[in-house]
Amino acid sequence: MGPSGVDNFAYSVDGSETQNKLRHFAVSEDGVTLSEKSNKNKMSSGVKALLFVLVLALVAVVVLAVVIVQIRDDNKDSIKETSDKNKGDKIDEEKPPKTRILEEPPASDELQAVTSARNLYQSCLDMETMNNRGDQHFKDWLKANIGDSPLISTSWNDVTFDLTDVVINATEQGSSLLVGIYPDVDDKNSSVHVLKIDQPRLGMPGQKYYLVPRNDTMLMAYQTFIYRVAETMGFADPVTAQQDVEDIVDFEIQLAQVMIKIRYRRDAEALYNPMTLSEVHGNYSTGEFDFMRFVTSLLTAPEIGITDFTENETIINISPSYFRNFSELIRNTPKRTIANYAFWRVTMGFLSSLTQEYKDHRFEYYKVLYGVKTEEAQEKMCSRYTRYQTGFVLGKVFVERYFEPEAKTMALEMIDGLQSAFDELVNELSWMDPATKRLAQEKNEIIKSKIGYPEFVKNDTYIEELYSNLTFTSDQYFENNVKIDKEGYGSWMRELRKPVNTDEWFMSPATVNAYYYAVNNEIEKCPFFSVLVDVGRYIYWHLYFLAFTAFPAGILQPPLFNKDFPKSLNFGGIGTVIGHEITHGFDDRGRQYDKTGNLKQWWSDSVIQNFKDKAQCIVDQYGAYVMEEADMNLNGINTQGENIADNGGLKQAFRFPCCIFLLKAYRNWVNARGKEEPTLPGLPYSNDQLFFINQAQVWCNLERRESVIQAIRSGVHSLGPYRVIGPNQNSEDFSRVFSCPKTSFMNAEKKCQVW
Repeated sequence: MGPSGVDNFAYSVDGSETQNKLRHFAVSEDGVTLSEKSNKNKMSSGVKALLFVLVLALVAVVVLAVVIVQIRDDNKDSIKETSDKNKGDKIDEEKPPKTRILEEPPASDELQAVTSARNLYQSCLDMETMNNRGDQHFKDWLKANIGDSPLISTSWNDVTFDLTDVVINATEQGSSLLVGIYPDVDDKNSSVHVLKIDQPRLGMPGQKYYLVPRNDTMLMAYQTFIYRVAETMGFADPVTAQQDVEDIVDFEIQLAQVMIKIRYRRDAEALYNPMTLSEVHGNYSTGEFDFMRFVTSLLTAPEIGITDFTENETIINISPSYFRNFSELIRNTPKRTIANYAFWRVTMGFLSSLTQEYKDHRFEYYKVLYGVKTEEAQEKMCSRYTRYQTGFVLGKVFVERYFEPEAKTMALEMIDGLQSAFDELVNELSWMDPATKRLAQEKNEIIKSKIGYPEFVKNDTYIEELYSNLTFTSDQYFENNVKIDKEGYGSWMRELRKPVNTDEWFMSPATVNAYYYAVNNEIEKCPFFSVLVDVGRYIYWHLYFLAFTAFPAGILQPPLFNKDFPKSLNFGGIGTVIGHEITHGFDDRGRQYDKTGNLKQWWSDSVIQNFKDKAQCIVDQYGAYVMEEADMNLNGINTQGENIADNGGLKQAFRFPCCIFLLKAYRNWVNARGKEEPTLPGLPYSNDQLFFINQAQVWCNLERRESVIQAIRSGVHSLGPYRVIGPNQNSEDFSRVFSCPKTSFMNAEKKCQVW
């Protein structure tokens, strides 16, 4: 469901001289209003006070609920201890705390894959070895596998520099450079894979970081970051180094300016542009870059081994306008600048595996970019990275030790209940005709649910085979990184000729993440927490990833769910998350795919227009919200899919909070028993109110100004406060439950409702 100044460096650059060079590229900020801000939806002091009271209330609710659970657990433990003592078994007076899986000593019978995961973790922690090794091994690897850079090498030669070779080399090593290429499920034939090309990732978090004045604080911090890293590595010529670094940033600014904006990438049909390899080559190849050689070299490489293709191989071009501009930009940019840019983008991805000095440079940049005050603990970073790279290995251990099958059963029951609620809401829609309603309900009915973990995590042979190419050593973190990136790229490219596996899991059990994948028409949920971050050098979000939940506990843990919580809390927590994911199948992007996962117009033109009118209300509503921390409006266009899902999920979960423990809908169950379930003692809230209070608790967090800016510039989720305010302002149920006057802030006169 959801990452997170003044440049105090001695080195700084005046960007005024670069303005003339960039003037032929129009700088546009059409997605986010930075100068003209609407104040009508800023929170008044009264509303803030109300929210503060609600926060205190919900904290009390959760604390009390946790205490109740703990008391029950303590009672269970006391009963077990008494029973064990009566049997004569020895009970330790002090039980040692559970150590994390990665920090445990290896067992004699553990899988090689588990040992290897621990080695990766230990190599990441071993800063002493990284500092002693210095950076010469990295520079040698860079020269041998990517090529020279005039910024740090005196042997670079303009005549022998070949951009096609450099991009091929970088791609094979797992680094995205100028051209994104990857196999993916064919949007219009979900049974096969097809090759796709797309615009690449940038060095900063998103495109809008470059569409700013040249002396912008964050952009200048990025430039300083590049300079410090190259300086530490050793300038080839200190006299030209400053200009070289400026040129790198100027070139990346121009790349950002020719890229397609996020707001235009929500129409799946517009992104589906099939071409033959011959057409791609003919349209975009120049004397500087050869697409035919690029694709052919990658596919025929020994580690990929795909040779059964011709010039008629189908390639889906995601970004035609980028590639048209890319060809012109490359033609007009000096080779020296492009070579330096290639050096930087590859180097940036490996800084965490070098010495502390490089990490210090990165942290100084992060202080400006993210507003962080202290560097993340090495143990935390290493744990996250290892979980991300070896998730199914660690997931296997976790599932065997801690995951209760009962939780999986409960989650499946809740999904069934929420799907039924969605069907009821569809029946009541006035903007959708009967034929389309039937098709929508058919799609909803066959949504596949993946809960907890794939069965293969219990298969030792399969796990060993899955990670057979990723054997790590405990004292070579850089080499481990290289192996991860290279093998990750290779295994992905080999998918091109493999059949689509609809049982494949895109997340490991070590991730609390819920998403809807349109091509498979499935939702997936995992049992415990890990922050998912982009740690690789070759990651394209080809999946339709949605809602990240950022909590320090599992998705089936408080505050989202606990079997001993009042049902109102569970439905306000995990229930709204499940409803959110179901709704994603019918948001502005998900609705473009039919029940079989194929990109197809399965709604009538009139129904599509009605949907767009309803969605525009959401866009306008959220676009008017202002985050005071940064004095910026939310981006209602980029966040519309998540906002539609938030609103739909809340409505479904309250209306039909589903059939946990084989009970009927929550309100139906209450009516059948003739009375409400007991409320939490000492709190003046009804169970209906507790539902909304816990829904709000899910999004409680603190945001730095810089984190807010990042979320608005490049994120697809609204900020936490408005993931609470927005859906509840639109909720008739919320206004009724809390008796909100018609003129109050939380009872909006105009309520936006899609589903």
